[in-house]
Amino acid sequence: QRRAQAAADYLVSQGVDTARLDVVGYGSSRLLAGVPATSADNRRVMAVMLN
Repeated sequence: QRRAQAAADYLVSQGVDTARLDVVGYGSSRLLAGVPATSADNRRVMAVMLN
């Protein structure tokens, strides 16, 4: 959750309206398949752009 919020805070600082953002943190509930839970690949932020 903190990593996702930090990414959103950066986008807001760059001029993105907060109404256009939803911040969701999944923690250990959505790990990448085949990657150990301690892997850096699982510490990520994914952004989805919608029109």
